[in-house]
Amino acid sequence: MKQFLLFVLGLLIVPSGSAISAQTWQPTTLSSATIEKTRVATQAYHVCLDKEINAFRQIPMDSRNATNIILKKCEFELTPIRTALLAEQVPPKIADRLLRKRRNQAVRKVLQLMMFAESQREAAAIKKPLP
Repeated sequence: MKQFLLFVLGLLIVPSGSAISAQTWQPTTLSSATIEKTRVATQAYHVCLDKEINAFRQIPMDSRNATNIILKKCEFELTPIRTALLAEQVPPKIADRLLRKRRNQAVRKVLQLMMFAESQREAAAIKKPLP
């Protein structure tokens, strides 16, 4: 009886082989075509952001408002990424997490650049001599 209890206790303590294999790292299963689609779409998103930043750089407006306008204008560029990931059977939660990460990185970049442009405009206004 004592040996049986030790055996059952051992089975409870030692994790099963399937639990161990579920926790091990697995390489990506995305096709190279999908990875290329996401890379191209990300590049198009950054090109759109750069174009809009250059358009808004000299407009005197609050940097936060300009950032929101810029991001909304370029939002459509992220759609192909989500479509490609969902076509590869990536769970929507993971695809949305990737897009949220890309958006957050873009927000930081655009806001930083717009704040810099705003400070340049203010510095240029201070340096102008008074008549």
